[in-house]
Amino acid sequence: MDVLASADEATSNRYIHFSARRDDTDPNIQVQQKDNDTADTVRGSTNISAANSYIVAFISDGAEYIHRVNGVEESDTVEGAGADNGDWFTETADRDNVTLGALKRDSMSAFFDGYIGLIYVLETEPTAANITNIESAIDDYAGGGLLAA
Repeated sequence: MDVLASADEATSNRYIHFSARRDDTDPNIQVQQKDNDTADTVRGSTNISAANSYIVAFISDGAEYIHRVNGVEESDTVEGAGADNGDWFTETADRDNVTLGALKRDSMSAFFDGYIGLIYVLETEPTAANITNIESAIDDYAGGGLLAA
């Protein structure tokens, strides 16, 4: 279930997407990036439930991906033959769209079934203070209680 994605609509080989995995045994958040090569799939460690709300951050420092759920940094796992290399939008060629709630490549897929609250997209890696401020603002907007104490 994609939250935010960007892809090349002419092929299924160039995309980056941020999603909530709908896996009954291991539901978590993940980022997947592919630029006509082996897909880099990196998932977080916290099991998530459709019955709950979450504040999720996907971050790249240019060398690796960082996932945060409710203010806590995740232990990430690389799936398959890909790498945790932090490839971001600029490393994904020929992107011609940005979608919320789905992935649009040469067809539509990975539809998000739920509510997406606030999305922040930043051009540069945020500082720890920036992340805390954004997460706190989202938590306040959502009524509080989501961030780890």
